Amino acid sequence: MDQILSPYHYLIVDDFGNYRTSLMTMLTEAGVPPRRIDAVGSGEAALSLLEKNRYDVVLCDFNLGEGKDGQQILEESRALGILGYSTIFIMITAETARTMVLSVVENRPDDYLTKPFSRSVLSGRVKRLIAEKEGLEKVDQALEKKSHKLAIHQLEQMIESRPDHPLELMRIKAEILEKTRHYNQAMAIYQEVLQQRPLLWAQLGQGRILFDQQKYAEAVTCFEQVLEENDAHNVARDWMAKALMAMGDGEQAQQILEDAVNQSPRVLRRQKLLATVAESNGDMETAQQAYERTVRLGEHSLFRDISDFTGLSNVMMEQKSSQKALKVLRQAKKSFAGDSSAMVETALQENLAHTKLGRPMEAEKALQQAGGYFQNRNGVVDTETALKLANRVSEANQQQAAAGANATGLSAKLNATAGQKKQDENKDLVKQILSEVTQHNHDNEQVQQQIDTLVNETGLDEGERQLLDMVRQEVINLNNQGVSFYREGKIAEAVEILYQAAERLQGNRVINLNAAQAIIGLMVQRGPDEVLIAQADACLSRIPFEAQNEKYEKLHDLFEQFASRLD
Repeated sequence: MDQILSPYHYLIVDDFGNYRTSLMTMLTEAGVPPRRIDAVGSGEAALSLLEKNRYDVVLCDFNLGEGKDGQQILEESRALGILGYSTIFIMITAETARTMVLSVVENRPDDYLTKPFSRSVLSGRVKRLIAEKEGLEKVDQALEKKSHKLAIHQLEQMIESRPDHPLELMRIKAEILEKTRHYNQAMAIYQEVLQQRPLLWAQLGQGRILFDQQKYAEAVTCFEQVLEENDAHNVARDWMAKALMAMGDGEQAQQILEDAVNQSPRVLRRQKLLATVAESNGDMETAQQAYERTVRLGEHSLFRDISDFTGLSNVMMEQKSSQKALKVLRQAKKSFAGDSSAMVETALQENLAHTKLGRPMEAEKALQQAGGYFQNRNGVVDTETALKLANRVSEANQQQAAAGANATGLSAKLNATAGQKKQDENKDLVKQILSEVTQHNHDNEQVQQQIDTLVNETGLDEGERQLLDMVRQEVINLNNQGVSFYREGKIAEAVEILYQAAERLQGNRVINLNAAQAIIGLMVQRGPDEVLIAQADACLSRIPFEAQNEKYEKLHDLFEQFASRLD
């Protein structure tokens, strides 16, 4: 009996009980104790176990019947950070269709097996991969502590100790550096690899970095070179399309994406990209088809988004199919129940659809629902959606005011009185929205300009304008007070003010970044503990990628150092 496979923990994912049993038998006959094998029949159950446990080997069937498939398990477990570099993921399939094989390969499982296969084939693949991934658990442990520097250090030690087989380790190192926006260091690795061998992952990595640096023409050249070597590399097509769109060549971008979708149609984000590109090109028929495929693929996916549904409803309305659009939006409401931003967005789309159908009463009802969802929300409504709601309510007020001004006769005057009441309610809603958006974006000039425009359109009086200014000034004062305490060395007082503000204003980037700075400053004084690490992590995680400036990078480096000191 072979003991090489016995120390490891295995997860089997297959919707057929007989095949789960067959794989378990193969493993036990290869020396794996049954207690080290877990087996489930659905993608949802697999993700649940991956969140709770660390597995060394995942054997996952591609087609899992109803629910998530194997491709989604692989994509989502990586996106959630619950599938480490040290975990072996082997995709298993009975299908040999080219579209399926391409979908599997482009998501980069460690290997894939076509049914049927023998125990010796399975054990041979697993042994090889165990040897290749030896030591990567230390990298995963560093990343779990959010210490990218320590992860890089571990990889550098492994590369030095394995001079004959460094390429996969270099790929992982470059990937981590790229994710943390250390572009020059990542680019140096890709260039070093390409000087040795023309590996496509390095060529693709170069293209991604050039894209992020807005060197779009050079990025396109990189992606073209990848496709010259492998015409089936559809991830390169996705990136090329993004670069072409940035260069203003929407038609070529659409053609590239249509080629990618024809070869590998099962990728949700590819279908969504095609839909948005076709929509921007005015090709509503292609856009609708791609949005419909996006919605279908997203039914059980982590990457499903309300914009899949609102985008589909938009193109349907553009094609004079507002009734169909309403059906899509009803489906969206069921799918996103409990998501405040999504429900507001959906109701606004319903308002637009009813308006296009000439149903003013239904349109007004949908707008009232959008306002109700905002007022009764259980989370933060994103700024763009909130401003869209305020703008739509303001437009409705202007229309009602115009109708009331032209009213004649007793009945009309009574209606005008009721309309005035409604206008006052709408005005109060707009003030509430603008007040909250101001608190979350007190330093964002672009957002403040939109607020100023809405203030003028809504007809707020001088007192109401002053109240909004006071709201903004209150946030500025709160931030300034915390920063002042920090500069005076009163770090604990700074943390108390800024962290409470950050918890209340989770969308405010300045407040959250300053709160993180104060918390890290307190760790410099007192040393790290789990509470401070969690608080700093919460504040830093609220800074979106596009806002991660030099100050953020310095704070995150310090955070990593403190996090790595906690066992």
